[in-house]
Amino acid sequence: MSEPTSPPVSESRLGRKAGLTTASVIAAAADLADEIGLHNLTLAVLADRLGVRSPSLYRHVNGLPELQFQIALRGVLDLADALADAPDLATIAHAYRRYAVAHPGRYAASLRADPRLDEAAGRALAPMFALLATYGVPDSDRVHAARIVRSMLHGFVSLELAGGFGLPDSLDETYGRLVAAVEAGLRR
Repeated sequence: MSEPTSPPVSESRLGRKAGLTTASVIAAAADLADEIGLHNLTLAVLADRLGVRSPSLYRHVNGLPELQFQIALRGVLDLADALADAPDLATIAHAYRRYAVAHPGRYAASLRADPRLDEAAGRALAPMFALLATYGVPDSDRVHAARIVRSMLHGFVSLELAGGFGLPDSLDETYGRLVAAVEAGLRR
């Protein structure tokens, strides 16, 4: 008869959750930011969600600022994917709004200016610059035009996410009219 052995000590019994990786920590943080708001995300809240102690997260991220950067990077890359191959302003505008409403925490994180995000931001802006060329916007004016369009999209989405539209009229109709007005301006 073999000698009884004690059960193997699982990572969770050591205070670590089995299978926790940097990617899974960032994914969980992004989901949590969408759920509770980026401003409410802390390492303690994330650790609680993952069933670990806060210090365990430092094996995967170097503190809250790094975690917020990783969420921002994920948000910019996801937004770039959502906007890729958009054939017209309406498609870009609706993809932008859908993404922001579905992922408010990632969207909020993605708004930061950080040189480490430049490459990803270039991917997100590429469809806009390509679209502006089809409207005949000269190269010298494309940055300004892109800022105008982005400001319009962000302004509407920010008000929507904050509950700033209290009147009962359709937000979809208002957004469609806003996009049409900007598109008409680009056509001039």
